[in-house]
Amino acid sequence: MKRLVFLLLGLLFLALPLIALSASTTDDATQSLERCQADIVRALNRERFLYEAVLFGVPQASEEQGGAERVDDEGNIWTKNADGQWVNAAQKDQIDDSEMDERTAADPLSPAADDSETPGVHPGVLETQQATTSDLLPPILQSFRAFQCRIAAVCKAASQAFVAEGTDPITVSVPGCIDQEIPSLTSCRPSPTTTFMDTIMLHANAITFCQPIGEAMVSYQQAQLPFITHLDGAHRTLRQFAGYVEPLMSAASFPFLTPIQEAANFLKQWTRVPCFLPLCVNDEK
Repeated sequence: MKRLVFLLLGLLFLALPLIALSASTTDDATQSLERCQADIVRALNRERFLYEAVLFGVPQASEEQGGAERVDDEGNIWTKNADGQWVNAAQKDQIDDSEMDERTAADPLSPAADDSETPGVHPGVLETQQATTSDLLPPILQSFRAFQCRIAAVCKAASQAFVAEGTDPITVSVPGCIDQEIPSLTSCRPSPTTTFMDTIMLHANAITFCQPIGEAMVSYQQAQLPFITHLDGAHRTLRQFAGYVEPLMSAASFPFLTPIQEAANFLKQWTRVPCFLPLCVNDEK
């Protein structure tokens, strides 16, 4: 009986370290999953900013008003405060305008990536002058197509992080798109202490987490395209109409509008003219 008791106690003491190790492994897997999801969000946010920068452009940071937002190469969001400094809530850091221009996310495939000191600062497609909206539709649609490819590339890079150890950046191939080099999501890789089941869970969650967010971002930007093109078309039409009317108004100002203006000024003075006798009201009556 005593031998049985000692045997059970020995098995219990042997099981305690295993239970603690299992709990520690589960905590590591949970933390790795949270870090992986945060890196995926930053990577997707960077692609969203690059797409919008192509359409609307990115001005100099010194020209931005308070409350403006920028995204750096790592996908972190920076906000300009009332003091003219750019603040990052996650890093709790402040930088000036010149440093913000240097950190602004830039497309490595852009022609200005190697020729400009601040490739993240550039005009947008919608800022093109002396062009109609129909002329801008091909580059706008091509930019949206590239945005779809980049979002798909980020999600695929997250799924390939488990087999891409030691490579940075990861070269991702998406059907119908050119190969993309995505910074390796090291936080999505399993650690040496991660169990097999936790690795499977980490892989599955990385895929199921990225794809719905990426699809929602693509759907949102796709819904914005009709509004953007209609607004741009209305703006350009109004400016073109104003350009036609302004010379006409200038030419017709002297022979036609000047007499009308003088007549209007005379009518303003009509109240000062005394009443005629038949129309005057007799106060005594």
